[in-house]
Amino acid sequence: MQPPMVKFGYVVEGDRAGYFYHRMGLWTQYKSPADGYVWSDVEVAGIRDASEHSSVKWEIKPAKVHPALYDDNSGVTVITGTGVSLRDVSLPPSNGVNVPTGDGKIFDISSIAARLGGNQVIVASNSL
Repeated sequence: MQPPMVKFGYVVEGDRAGYFYHRMGLWTQYKSPADGYVWSDVEVAGIRDASEHSSVKWEIKPAKVHPALYDDNSGVTVITGTGVSLRDVSLPPSNGVNVPTGDGKIFDISSIAARLGGNQVIVASNSL
């Protein structure tokens, strides 16, 4: 049996409400922050820095963070507080942390479905 693994951090929401930063480095629309990926404070700083220093204008920029924890054993994300502006959160320096970035693009499952075919996309989305 493995010891419990809990990750404390934030779910990052964009400046377009309902879009959250996915672990693939793209923005994905969810109904709730609890569906989003939990990033450490250093990773959030890396996402912020990547959006501010990108040579490409991001479609969506990080705007709000929701304090959260992720329980690896159960696969459950728990939002532990109210979402606040990213500017109001004290974050450590990112120190060049490696976070996935898709230059602020939106993850669009329909465009991928058109290229790959519906059945392949369903299998791929279930494995994410």
